Amino acid sequence: KQRGRYRRCVWTTALLAAAILGTVAGCGDRRHVPAYADTLALFSPEAPGYGADVSCTSELHDQPKAYCLYASAEARRFAATREPTALGNAIRAADWLVENADLDNDGVIGWGLPFAWDAGADGSPNPANTEYAIQTALGIQALLDVSDILDPVTHRERRSTCIGTSLAAAETYAAVYTIRVADGIVFRYSSQDADSYHVLNVTAMLAGQLQRLSRCVPAREAEQLETLSDAAIAYIAARAVTTDGVPFWLYYGAELPASRQDNLPNDMQHESYILQGILDYQLHEGRLGVLFSPHILLANLQRFVTGKKVLLFPRGYKYPLNLANTLDRWPELWRIAHALHVAVRLEEVLGLKAGAVSSTLAAILYDAYRSRSGDWLFSPDDPRSCRYPRQLAFVLYALSSYEHRIPSTRGDL
Repeated sequence: KQRGRYRRCVWTTALLAAAILGTVAGCGDRRHVPAYADTLALFSPEAPGYGADVSCTSELHDQPKAYCLYASAEARRFAATREPTALGNAIRAADWLVENADLDNDGVIGWGLPFAWDAGADGSPNPANTEYAIQTALGIQALLDVSDILDPVTHRERRSTCIGTSLAAAETYAAVYTIRVADGIVFRYSSQDADSYHVLNVTAMLAGQLQRLSRCVPAREAEQLETLSDAAIAYIAARAVTTDGVPFWLYYGAELPASRQDNLPNDMQHESYILQGILDYQLHEGRLGVLFSPHILLANLQRFVTGKKVLLFPRGYKYPLNLANTLDRWPELWRIAHALHVAVRLEEVLGLKAGAVSSTLAAILYDAYRSRSGDWLFSPDDPRSCRYPRQLAFVLYALSSYEHRIPSTRGDL
């Protein structure tokens, strides 16, 4: 039985910033205004993840991924501004994740989707609240983000709970749903047997969070987590495809679902997951971190940008002819948003206060993905207003990174 609050998300009816005037990074004739506060106002502080979803528009649910991203976004805002409201928001969202860490009551700690979903498009839909690797990685990240901003004395118990729940998620998911292969390991896409294929982005993201978690736990658990993250990053490194000195990745590794005939490069969001996973692994002293340079990872993101437009799929790959009509598609709102977050993170490591990649992505996001009335749009190809909390939480997360930059302490990468 699901615990926690079920309160309908309160969407504000006030118009957002009415005009976006001027010129930013050569993109359009409008200048963005800081949009984090406007976007934050679209969420209910008491239940920021409650609402419908792009994959389940007819039902209202608490969306775990929205709570994850909201907690991380507000934790970063607090770290940068010390605003008490941000701290309270981050704590409430983290508490929800702790209280709802096993919604399907199977004894496995992790997070997923509150509705049934056929992840592999193979006719075997997963039940509601199936644990997914990507949601679990984001859940661990959120709890560690909140733990990092809590006072170790006044919030000692809550910090311990955040780390303990993260460790439980890491240990149960990694122990049960790890696939060992000759050159490393892969984390299963979900806890369901039908999802045992090799998906690179979820493996990279979970590896990054396991390595980060290893810095927070006793030595025995730390070594186990490091060994798992090393093996996962080794698998990712072995599957890098290099063009003009820049690595990129296909969506699947050695095992594809039976329903898939093509193994194509990742779209913008899923490639960004891989880059973030590698970066988090590096930042927390992963032993194979020297395999990738942040400069090269940032160059990877530039493959998705062409002039004043971003692309769903990157340039520089020979795509099948039947996909020719899709190559000029804009990515959906949440995909460019996550790429912006990762660009900021990479630029922070490189000491770039307002790097060209994040500035360009932000300018395009503000200029092409917002209506004149201030609504966030699905994409320039699909100008419907997007008001789903799981998707909007990616925007909040990205804007928190962009508007609340935090210099990295790892200038040695």
